[in-house]
Amino acid sequence: MTKIDQEHLIYKNLMEKIASDGWQSIDPENLSQECDLDVLNVTGGLRNKVDLLVAFSKYIDATVAQSIDADLKDDQIPLRERLLEALLIRFEILAPYKPGIIKLMKALPNNPNFVLIGSKSLKLSMEATLAAVGLESRGIQGTIRVKGLCVIFLSGVCTWSKDNSEDLSATTRTLDERLKQAENIILGLGLTDLKIV
Repeated sequence: MTKIDQEHLIYKNLMEKIASDGWQSIDPENLSQECDLDVLNVTGGLRNKVDLLVAFSKYIDATVAQSIDADLKDDQIPLRERLLEALLIRFEILAPYKPGIIKLMKALPNNPNFVLIGSKSLKLSMEATLAAVGLESRGIQGTIRVKGLCVIFLSGVCTWSKDNSEDLSATTRTLDERLKQAENIILGLGLTDLKIV
């Protein structure tokens, strides 16, 4: 079994436990008896169970990066289409862990630590998404791009949590609508050089 396969099984097991028993039931020590947590690429090791979520987010980012085609940087393809494709790839990769993610989403409002960790991980994920389609995420323009894409992605997450279709039609529709709205706002403000979408 490859390292990637091992990581997938660990995170699938983790999310299944969260889905069935809740976040409070997670005990890294017990989990380490069932799985070899040493295979997880975690800088400094796992100090607590929140580190598992940070490691999971990095794993998803790495898997998305491997799955995205280099053609998404082709500026002959409309940027909105490239961003839509990159975001849909992320949702496809998140699919096996969906029940646990939905359970975590319900716990987020009551846990400031989740909000802090989640915000940081989301920012890194959207920076990686922008890089995948050839856009810079540094400076003032980059910051605006990242924040705008975070809002679009979170809107997609809300739809995705209820979208049971195989082709993610509802999620695709929501993302496309939000990307079009962002495009119209930028054009309306005359900020065509910003190129968020």
